[in-house]
Amino acid sequence: DGSIISSHWMFGDGFEAYGSKVTHTYAAAGWYTVSLEVTDDDGLTNTISANILVASRILNITADSPVNILVQTPDGSLVGYESRTGDILLEIEGSTYTGPWSEPQNIVIPNPIPGIYMIRLVGTSEGDYTLTIQVVGSGGATIDSQVWSHSTCPSEIDLAIVQLNPDGSLTNPTFNVIPEVPWGSAMAGFSMLVALLAYLIMPRFKKRRKFIG
Repeated sequence: DGSIISSHWMFGDGFEAYGSKVTHTYAAAGWYTVSLEVTDDDGLTNTISANILVASRILNITADSPVNILVQTPDGSLVGYESRTGDILLEIEGSTYTGPWSEPQNIVIPNPIPGIYMIRLVGTSEGDYTLTIQVVGSGGATIDSQVWSHSTCPSEIDLAIVQLNPDGSLTNPTFNVIPEVPWGSAMAGFSMLVALLAYLIMPRFKKRRKFIG
């Protein structure tokens, strides 16, 4: 019912500015929380905030459920869910991960270094998924992308490998499936092995016992 007389910007890096339209340059890449507080001629205020990622380039990796994903970068850093330990890993500053069993799962790596990236996908249930690897430039335009579609099942491990070049392009993509034996099948196989060993050993043991007696 009035007019805005003040617009106060807070950029999340210690700098502030006033005005309806402002510009700001960040000194370092990373995630920042930007807030705008407006005040009207009655002295009432309202504030809105948003998280922004400052980077010259972004590696964006998305996988539909039912898989959990873990990315290993060229220097060995890990981002995502380590299913073998149950840990969520964010070993690159400014990286984000939506979390295990989220739908879809997304990993963002700011300013990715060139080299080989390995993406480990572990099935959580039966179903189809699509893995998208996308390189985004500073202006928001897609530089390159690769897409895989596959079906999975519980404990199946799929491994996608791609090379990120210095110009942001992606080359030499490979995709491998490493099936894992489900727990129930493994236990059934173990039980059969125990039964077989018992069958082979017990008759000899009985004969020896009878001889001694």
